[in-house]
Amino acid sequence: ERLAVAAPWRVKFDERKLLRFDPVVKVVRREDSDAVFEAKPRLKPKKRAALGSGYKPLAKKRWSAEEIEALPVLVKPQQMFDDMVTRTEAQQACKGAALEGRSLEGLARELAGRPLRVATMCSGTESPLLALDMICGALKAQSGQSIAVEHVFSCEIEPFKQAYIERNFAPPLLFRDIRELGDEEATTAYGATRPVPGEVDVLIAGTSCVDYSTMNNKQKKIDEKGESGQTFWGMLAWVKRTRPSIVVQENVCSAPWEEMVGYYAKEGYAATFLRVDTKNHYIPHTRTRIYLLALDTHAPNRRAAALGDAPMGEAGGAGDAAPEAEDEEETEELLLARALARSFDDAAARRRKEGKRPLRAQPAAATPRQRTWGGGGIRFGGGGGGGGGGGGGGGG
Repeated sequence: ERLAVAAPWRVKFDERKLLRFDPVVKVVRREDSDAVFEAKPRLKPKKRAALGSGYKPLAKKRWSAEEIEALPVLVKPQQMFDDMVTRTEAQQACKGAALEGRSLEGLARELAGRPLRVATMCSGTESPLLALDMICGALKAQSGQSIAVEHVFSCEIEPFKQAYIERNFAPPLLFRDIRELGDEEATTAYGATRPVPGEVDVLIAGTSCVDYSTMNNKQKKIDEKGESGQTFWGMLAWVKRTRPSIVVQENVCSAPWEEMVGYYAKEGYAATFLRVDTKNHYIPHTRTRIYLLALDTHAPNRRAAALGDAPMGEAGGAGDAAPEAEDEEETEELLLARALARSFDDAAARRRKEGKRPLRAQPAAATPRQRTWGGGGIRFGGGGGGGGGGGGGGGG
């Protein structure tokens, strides 16, 4: 009974010999031997397989008692975001860090007063906007630089959530159905028809999870026209038409993330995803979700960065013409094709390991119409044209 209390996980119990629980190394040992019976089990193979081969657990750090004692007590959400911004800004000086040489302060300078245009879909409680507000407040307090956030539109189908959004955020446009956003016009929560805006820097979407949930006995795949599939395709249709620079997507761990990465790649977006748990990010409870980040590789500044011609943020707008020399342009098209193919190879390799038919990527012949910064020039799988016309990226 004491063992069951001390070690809540399963152990191989031998009634003939007394087992004891070692609290230091957290394993079960025989009294007469140093042999370990069974340690705390790792993630079950079935659960790991459900997460896909792209699952990468976060590295764990062992904290000493002195380090734990020195940690500040964080009570209010703003304190958590203050700490988050402090850590983020410190990474710009860390060699090899993901944010080496990058900072929110530098982003504020590059924007030079231009607001960061943000849209949300399946908006819920608009927590991303609340988080952005606290991030900008922390940046202002720590560096004196400020980033303005412009809320372009929301989209939410639940009436009580629409009421919450309208009362607390009053967005310029509150659309009702995400499935309509791929069209030029869509229906608002009030029943009117309004043009769907584009020219968005960041889209944050949490599409429906009902068909992917492990609690659902009648799950549907992403292409089976279920609620989850329809909301995803509605969101992706808007992305394809307006080409936001950054897409952040959230859903449950059992969603088909590998397939989503492939669909983004077909539209000229480099995407990756990561499983996170709230207990590792300031919140004292467990809630695991996966977040996907997609970047528009057809945006002019990212084209230049991929080709090694210019650093991020220094290229011109979406309407900039390509270099005049055709030979140079054809070379750049091939270089870009290789860069996109490399980013696509990881997803294809993961699909092969899972026994799925891999998506293929190959450069298409550059037509005169494609010899522009907004044109595609890349053909994925059996699909037709490249990444759409509008290269809407813009700033850093």
